[in-house]
Amino acid sequence: MSNDFSLSGIKSQAVSLKPMTFMEQDSKNALTAVMEIIAIEASSRPVRELWQTRQLLNILNFADERSAFWHHRIGSQTASGQVNFAGIPVLTRADIRAQFSAEGSLLRPENQLEVFESETSGSSGVPVRFYVSSMNTAYNINRNAAQYFIEGRDFSLNRTQVLASSKGLTEDFVVNKMPEWGGQVLNFIKTGTNKLIHNIKPEPLRIIEELKKDKIGYLVLHSWIMEALLQYCTPSDLKDWGTEMWIPIGSGVDDGLYDKFHAAGIKIRSTYSAQEVGLIGSECLKHNGFYHVANSNVTVESDLAGGEQVGDRRLGRLLITHLHSYAMPFIRYDIGDLGHLENDCPCGHDGPTLSAIYGRGKNLIKKADGRLHPFHIRVGNHPWLARYPELRFRQTAIDTITVEVGGGTALSESEISDFLELVQLYAGSDMMADIRAVQNIDWREDRKKLLFRNVLLS
Repeated sequence: MSNDFSLSGIKSQAVSLKPMTFMEQDSKNALTAVMEIIAIEASSRPVRELWQTRQLLNILNFADERSAFWHHRIGSQTASGQVNFAGIPVLTRADIRAQFSAEGSLLRPENQLEVFESETSGSSGVPVRFYVSSMNTAYNINRNAAQYFIEGRDFSLNRTQVLASSKGLTEDFVVNKMPEWGGQVLNFIKTGTNKLIHNIKPEPLRIIEELKKDKIGYLVLHSWIMEALLQYCTPSDLKDWGTEMWIPIGSGVDDGLYDKFHAAGIKIRSTYSAQEVGLIGSECLKHNGFYHVANSNVTVESDLAGGEQVGDRRLGRLLITHLHSYAMPFIRYDIGDLGHLENDCPCGHDGPTLSAIYGRGKNLIKKADGRLHPFHIRVGNHPWLARYPELRFRQTAIDTITVEVGGGTALSESEISDFLELVQLYAGSDMMADIRAVQNIDWREDRKKLLFRNVLLS
């Protein structure tokens, strides 16, 4: 971890002019919060595991005391001061809904923490409502800032985010530009500008014209938006427009895109997270597709017995325990993903590492023999798909992929043949395709507008 503050610099108002002090209190508090997280993440394994064990006991004791729901599940698990996860039932989405309705938040006024209601996006089923505290919000902000320190990122670069949403706005295309992106947590550092491009459709050419206007710096956007942009520009173009790093949102990046961006001199830094618990893992700097678990936020188990066979590999069901979920506990929560959990990373990182992560309802198909297989259609590999304003592929039966093509125009026999060939290329010749032309796709249960979702596994 190294940071050259001469590139960006400490703000003059952050420096204290009082004797025997270095920084003003607000700036000191912000820096302390970030450094605390880094200290936990970078500590030796015995120290880190000791801290996690204590935090697990804290959340278990709290839940056992405050909640009849959790008292029934935890029982005597904390009586001896030892954490016996095997004795605690797996938490499902149905359990979360029951707890939300029956008990609400477990935090009380004397805890002096604000509580907010939140919910999942619904991209893999009915949205799950839950409670979070102001501490969770602060952690997520501080942990994001900590990653810049951990990787030694340049704070002077601009930050450009493209959002496929115009929520709360009166126009379909809106650009908001602010002088800095550091916010309250990095209030002591001079940062580059912060540009938010809101485009609900999205319109690739319009987005590209906006991207050209200022140096991009850190480019934050969904993989599917990037694939749409790459029909009209190249990674080298993005580099020419000042892109230093692409930070994907929502889903991972395939190896082909990694190679293209690497060749153009653009880094890719994915994260693995969930609305319910925040950050789960940050991608390894040396190995694509490997995620170092966010030890300061969660613990992760891989339940192989409840997992699935994906191709020739057995992947476990990922169970997440959120160490700070006091408003509404997430303990051994079935996040809905499959993955491979290692004790360490090939890079030498001495800590739990996830790889081969698959969303069970997102990018896997189930075949008649019960096996699951990856289903990765990428617009970048089939440029002709870009001419359709909306697309969605869903497995709706054991032998059927339903393809919805937005725009309302009837499809020709040639187009239908192309979609059938595409489906069978990725899903196998034994899979049928139900191809439908629709005016607009109903995205109510798919707010992330995923290109593929498996209805059978959601």
